[in-house]
Amino acid sequence: MKRFFLLIFLAQPALSAECLYYKEPNRGGTVLEQKANQNADYNLASGWGDQVSSVWVKDGYYAVLFEHPGFRGSNTVYVYGSGLSFAKNVWQRTGGSTVNGGTSFNLDRFGLDNLISATLCLKE
Repeated sequence: MKRFFLLIFLAQPALSAECLYYKEPNRGGTVLEQKANQNADYNLASGWGDQVSSVWVKDGYYAVLFEHPGFRGSNTVYVYGSGLSFAKNVWQRTGGSTVNGGTSFNLDRFGLDNLISATLCLKE
């Protein structure tokens, strides 16, 4: 008796944006795309404010995450596609995961899990 196995590969869909925001840690759940320089102050879309748990940034770009709309809030974090981050006046090279030509970060490490409401996505 011959047995056949069907393997199904589930790949993440190709996304064209330089910064991606996810509602769950580790790039899980629903995704919101943001192209570089999309808006000067990108207030997160309805249903996304205070809902982001992880972010992915393409190599050569960086995202600036704000706690409140209008570039406001006590926590402002910079995350780079190269894996570098700047939070609470400290530069760090670790903490992100290199994935698909960029780096993903869980926001709980910055104290911003489900707390960001505005973002910038810029070319380095």
